[in-house]
Amino acid sequence: MTTLLSYIAVGCAIIPFFITATQFIIYSINKGKYDTLLSLYFDNGFDLPPLYKFYGSMGFFGSFGMSYFFSRLKKGKKIIFQPKEQIAISMFLKRIDEKITKWLDIYYSLSLFALFMYSIFVVMSLIKVVIMHF
Repeated sequence: MTTLLSYIAVGCAIIPFFITATQFIIYSINKGKYDTLLSLYFDNGFDLPPLYKFYGSMGFFGSFGMSYFFSRLKKGKKIIFQPKEQIAISMFLKRIDEKITKWLDIYYSLSLFALFMYSIFVVMSLIKVVIMHF
């Protein structure tokens, strides 16, 4: 039983690593689309909330937060630190060519899956520490 749990824990740690490597490749391939989307966003007079300005300036490392921002707003869903013009931004994102934004939905889904897997790993690790301690 311990071996099975160990394999599951290692899998929950390794799989997100490969997801992140895949995301780096996806980001590298779509960097032009990402830059175009940001340019169109700013050209339309929209401003990013401070947290997303930070993410937007971080390149690949901020792309996870920006995929959250654009993907959720495009679907009309709420986000943390809502922009003032949320409805206008949602309408703007829906009008943009799918070729520019479609990859962000996949990218965001991969981010969520990796976060979920890491969360399982952390919970399993904490359970293991508690069991070993007592």
